[in-house]
Amino acid sequence: MKRWSQAVFISSILLCSIAVCSVNAPLNYQSVIIFLSFTYADEIAPTIILVNPENESIVKPFSWIDIEIEDDVAISQVLYHWDDIANETFEPPYDLMARTSEVAHTLYVYANDTSNNWAAAVFVFISDSTIPEISLNTPINDSIYLSGEIINVTVTDKYLDSVLYSWDFESNVTWNQPYSTPLISGDGEHSFLVYANDTAGNWAKQQFIFITDDLQPNIDLESPINGSIKQSGTEVIVRVQDASLDMILYAWDQSSSNITTDQSPISTQIPSGETFHILTVHANDSLGRWASTIFIFEVDDTSPTIEISSPSNGSLVHSGAMVTIIVNDTSGTVVLFYNWNGEGNESLLTPIPIGDGLQVLEVYAYDLADNLNYARFVFEVDDSPPVLNHPEDIVVDLNQEDVNITWLPIDGHPSQYSIYQNGTLIDSDYWSSGAIIILYIDTTFLGWSNYTIVIIDTLGNLASDSVMVHVVEPEVSESEPSREIIMIAIITWSIVISIGIISFIVRKKNIRFKKTS
Repeated sequence: MKRWSQAVFISSILLCSIAVCSVNAPLNYQSVIIFLSFTYADEIAPTIILVNPENESIVKPFSWIDIEIEDDVAISQVLYHWDDIANETFEPPYDLMARTSEVAHTLYVYANDTSNNWAAAVFVFISDSTIPEISLNTPINDSIYLSGEIINVTVTDKYLDSVLYSWDFESNVTWNQPYSTPLISGDGEHSFLVYANDTAGNWAKQQFIFITDDLQPNIDLESPINGSIKQSGTEVIVRVQDASLDMILYAWDQSSSNITTDQSPISTQIPSGETFHILTVHANDSLGRWASTIFIFEVDDTSPTIEISSPSNGSLVHSGAMVTIIVNDTSGTVVLFYNWNGEGNESLLTPIPIGDGLQVLEVYAYDLADNLNYARFVFEVDDSPPVLNHPEDIVVDLNQEDVNITWLPIDGHPSQYSIYQNGTLIDSDYWSSGAIIILYIDTTFLGWSNYTIVIIDTLGNLASDSVMVHVVEPEVSESEPSREIIMIAIITWSIVISIGIISFIVRKKNIRFKKTS
């Protein structure tokens, strides 16, 4: 039975009084309030519930224990104690930490309600902070084996829950007893990880390293290319790969004196001597497997030869002329680069550039062994015609003397000239730059004459000029004395002047020898 009180309010409209009911009484409305109180006894004790973890479970020290306490009326007091320790007041939200010592611990909980009903509960928890132990039985950690080697592991824990493993950090695999699995294939180092946890949630992890070696050593030439043509002294790099490389031996040209090393890659130089050289390499691993290979190189220490076929070096040329270069090399294959006047290398040789003056051709030749040769050729370009003056056309009298035409040619490379009168060659010779060419005109016949000079330089650049000469009858003026009269007058004056000079001289002598009184 539980005790309870209840008040009921009743409101009613009554036609008669509750105390007196008379037929003859007048009708009255009354409100009647009735309070009803009922009391029951509370004999139900509180309920003590373990929420988490389960009773008699394995827990980590200091992990939380969650308890709920319920009652139909009200909780008055809650007490608890561990093992034989005195009671302590238990306050909401009724959470406790597990004990630290790794033994079974008993938790006592007491609850009282406001009706003094008591409840009690007993729970047992085993504290466990020890992680599982993982140990490798066989084979030896960090050692070399063939794939398929069986790996045996022991995992121990008083409350062991599960075991997992993985290779090379891939997905985990659940592992059941017996804890053994084969070594995976694939030459090289492999990481083997084992995880174990107990029912208290303690996790352990161990990593083991195993080296799989199923293949013999691999010998690989990194540089240069096998069978290539190289200069003596060129570095040769050979890389030897093996999961358990033990030793490398190598020698040139079948020498009995091998060089020994355990380090890869190896570096060596091609010997001198323009012939074929053979590099022999041996390698073995820790499992006793040997591998051998040879590499062959042809030595070429001679640079290509560069010669010019045409035009000759230092020659005088026209722009646009093609240059023919002859390159020879023992390897037979050459890479050529050209440039004119240092303006960027090209693989195609272009004609001689435009522009009077010096044009410089540079040639670079590489052979398959990277031997380099260089040549420089110079050409003088002359595309300009000679410079020639133009004398004015002239008109002369018939039989006039000392009539000439004077030309002044200028050019850096003079050669020949030709003079034509009315299309007929009348003179030719070599000329010099800055030296005048004089043509004396025949004035013994009347009429027009065309005198044309053509000059060329060494490369055939030419210039020409034409002068028109008109030979005419001389014009005689009436007021002008004739030539004969002029000549007589000149002779007469000459005689008179001569007589006067002689008379003067004789007079001077007479005065000098005159006697004095």
